[in-house]
Amino acid sequence: MSLDFLKKDELVVVVSEEDEYADDAEPAGADALLTRDFMCSPIEGSEVQRMLDRPGQGASPSMFAGRHMACSLKVEAAPSGTIGVPPAFSSILLCSQMAETIVEDIEEDPVEVHYEYVSRLLSSASLYANYDGVLFRLLGMRGAIGMEFEGGGIPYFTFNGMALLTLPEDVAMIEDADYSGFKLPELAEADTTQEVSIGDADFVLRNWQLQPPQNVAFRDLPGQKEVVIAGNRNLRSRLEVMAPRLDGFDPFAMKEAMTLAPFTLLHGSAAGKQWSFEGALTQIVGVAFGEHQGERTLQLELLHTSSPAGDDDGVWKFI
Repeated sequence: MSLDFLKKDELVVVVSEEDEYADDAEPAGADALLTRDFMCSPIEGSEVQRMLDRPGQGASPSMFAGRHMACSLKVEAAPSGTIGVPPAFSSILLCSQMAETIVEDIEEDPVEVHYEYVSRLLSSASLYANYDGVLFRLLGMRGAIGMEFEGGGIPYFTFNGMALLTLPEDVAMIEDADYSGFKLPELAEADTTQEVSIGDADFVLRNWQLQPPQNVAFRDLPGQKEVVIAGNRNLRSRLEVMAPRLDGFDPFAMKEAMTLAPFTLLHGSAAGKQWSFEGALTQIVGVAFGEHQGERTLQLELLHTSSPAGDDDGVWKFI
């Protein structure tokens, strides 16, 4: 008997937005997602111990509640290369509590693509992970997006998602995965990162990390089985910049005064390659010092708040 083991490097991930929740969108090779550090948790849930009264000290069989699937991944933050055209990973953004808007100019030509956070009418996605012919189908997937932006490195969107439980099956390996929509990313350097600012102050950036919102949950109750967005998004990030003098930027006074100011990060060398994150009402909730190459840095904990109208705590723009 010969043994045939799964090869580690044989992985294809495809994803597509669903028309109806958990209605399999059947993503194919044209919907390929170019990922890094993809991880799939085939079965998650909580153990329910039966604790039966019976002779002897042997364990009673357990049951498992809230069975679902989960995944995590990174995608390079590289726009489509064409103004007004969504990035190749738009399905991941849409199932992460966002809505897409194509912005047109006065001649009705598309010029920007915006992704704004929403609290209602949430999208979902079907994601297939094919491990060397073993297929994991994540249906009804919803999740949360973060960002890893390191000076000198590749910017990455990070994604944590949950989905309904399906069991894996043996299928043919996906042979026609099309990654042509994924463009070469631009490193976070002086020539490519156009702006990092809070209010009127511009910075030299070391890194910025946006934390994925922790409000994604799986619900399995009589009458509902669904990945839900439960509670406040609480959008937070951590920014490290070279420390300017106080006459140029005083984060201590801003924290003490509970000042709300616009935060902007704009990256990309030219139109079609640019993206930005904007938080119009950003509050500094933590300040500390760090060090880089013998000079001090500021480590700022940021809370991206919304107005009383809600859902304007942050917007992603592909320009």
